Amino acid sequence: MKLSDTPNLELLVKNNGSEEVVDAANITKIENLTPAVATASVVSGELVVNAYSTGTAQVKLTIGDFVTTVSFTVKADSKVSSATLDKSSVAFNTATNPGETSDVNVKLADQYNKAINATVATTGATTGTVSVGGNAVGTMTVKSSNTNVATVALNDVTTAASSLPVTVTEVGKGTATITAELKDTKGNVVFTKTFTVTGKDAGAFAGYSIETDATAIDLDKDTAPEENDDAVNFTVYEVDAQGNKIQAVDTDDVTLSIQGYDKNPEVETYIDVVGDSVSVLGSNATAYKTFAGAGTLNVDELVNGTKIGTKAVTYTNTDAVATKAVVNTNDIVIDNDNVSGTNADLVLDELFTGYYDAATSKYTLAPKLTIQDQSGKVIDWSTTTAGTLANTDALAANGITYTTTNASNVTIANGVATLAAGKTSGSFTVVVSDVDTTQVDDLLSAPVAFKVTIVD
Repeated sequence: MKLSDTPNLELLVKNNGSEEVVDAANITKIENLTPAVATASVVSGELVVNAYSTGTAQVKLTIGDFVTTVSFTVKADSKVSSATLDKSSVAFNTATNPGETSDVNVKLADQYNKAINATVATTGATTGTVSVGGNAVGTMTVKSSNTNVATVALNDVTTAASSLPVTVTEVGKGTATITAELKDTKGNVVFTKTFTVTGKDAGAFAGYSIETDATAIDLDKDTAPEENDDAVNFTVYEVDAQGNKIQAVDTDDVTLSIQGYDKNPEVETYIDVVGDSVSVLGSNATAYKTFAGAGTLNVDELVNGTKIGTKAVTYTNTDAVATKAVVNTNDIVIDNDNVSGTNADLVLDELFTGYYDAATSKYTLAPKLTIQDQSGKVIDWSTTTAGTLANTDALAANGITYTTTNASNVTIANGVATLAAGKTSGSFTVVVSDVDTTQVDDLLSAPVAFKVTIVD
């Protein structure tokens, strides 16, 4: 976790190969062993962590007769610490298109080498101010070493993004060095990045060069201010014998053809060539919760039907996708009075997704069913909409296939278990054979069973 985070700490216990999240209400004692680093406490039915400094934190938890010590690391909050450029050089053909422009993206990263979003102001007294989360973190400047060759300008970025574009404008022949520099609010240099600009009259046509604005597609759900990374855009240029650009090839003459679908045919449902045939796009709006694959596609570029080269595009999905269902097979004893607060019959669906009491902000009946993502992490259930996961996927209609057997002093009808008249306890066994969500089928690897005892 990072210093300013206040995450919920989840304690998982393994039972017969499955994992179960321990309800915070069952924790009888919390001992914070490193209170100067972080502490944990139960807040609104959740075990919440508050951090005070960086380092390793330890919390000793007691759940009945079970005692364990949990360790976790508190890291410094992210800050802009480095950058990369999406181009190392820019070349202009000064024989054509005077005043041509080209954008170079300065891609920001934090100290953990993760992309960090920022805005840039380019007008008024705050020109060049870079802000993260609404707070100014420094000033960025761009300059050209030879304005007779090229000029450069920083672009206004009002929606936070990890790529800050600078625009280079052709002026004349020669070579110039463009420098992009960020200084923090105290005037210390955070990073300095440079690239070269060359202006020359290109020679005769000798071949083609292919440029892309990215090399990877992430089929996650891009919610602002998260950067949209669903596309890889291609541009093909005519070049001379020295590789100098003559001009961009008309997009009507360029065709892209994706190779590699045969290695994972499902990919074709989500990634395809679209639009003006110079983009590879995550084309399915539900991909973020349905597709858990990763791999590489080879994209052939053709000009007027003739192949001129191939570029590799990788794909992945960093959002959680339902991949596996796990059912806690521990026998369970349920007091009907303690579920909804009234003496009500047991709704069998609540065995699987739990009963969440909004008034106390905790589960009075913990879910027996957990859904794991492609990384093996549990996807939380929504506490407002029963059967819905945090990634907006949900159990399909009749998505849990189960039967009941061995009923004793219990009547089961229409998905409800009722104690027999005059009885204060009863039991039955639930056998679960399949779990489907609206997006993914067959999540349960094998049938499982557990015993339920109802007391009144």
